Amino acid sequence: MLWVRKYTRENTYQHHSDEALIQLYKETGKEIYVAELFQRYVDKVYVIARKYLKDRETSKDLVMTVFEKVLKNLHKTEVQTFGNWVHTITRNECHHYHRSLNNQANKLSEWSDLERISQNSVENNQLLHLIQEEDNAAAKKALQNALNTLKDHHRTCIQLFYFDKKSYREIAEITGYTPNEVKSYIQHAKNNLRKKLTR
Repeated sequence: MLWVRKYTRENTYQHHSDEALIQLYKETGKEIYVAELFQRYVDKVYVIARKYLKDRETSKDLVMTVFEKVLKNLHKTEVQTFGNWVHTITRNECHHYHRSLNNQANKLSEWSDLERISQNSVENNQLLHLIQEEDNAAAKKALQNALNTLKDHHRTCIQLFYFDKKSYREIAEITGYTPNEVKSYIQHAKNNLRKKLTR
């Protein structure tokens, strides 16, 4: 792990018990003692993370999060068994990650619902009317010309949302954009289209 590699592993510390290393860290605040603990438990933490998260890169990131928590809290926590303590932190961080994903999914759903509802507002009526005018050649041409003036990422999000009926969540998965980016791109694109099409 990158954090661990910043430190040279001292032979002197390899023979210290976990408890001795914890005590030395509390007394001196030197991170080299925690680095030794990292070396001992980093593989275990990674295996636990992979079990819960099922993704290699996400698990690597979570390993770093776990040991950042260790650095932050070890000096003020009474740890009976370091292995058990770090296991608990890892499990909790995995649960926290899943809760964050669920919250994000709920927000995406809310954003999509609000956007759908807002389609009935007065400010969007003309834009939506043009988008839905499938049999009007002039309207279709005007719309295509307006779409062609948009930035690529704006046009992609508009296409997926309005024409392909994808949700914000689906667009984020398809494009790789963050949820906030999807929301922002659709809003900007919609405003630009409305200005061009309703002059």
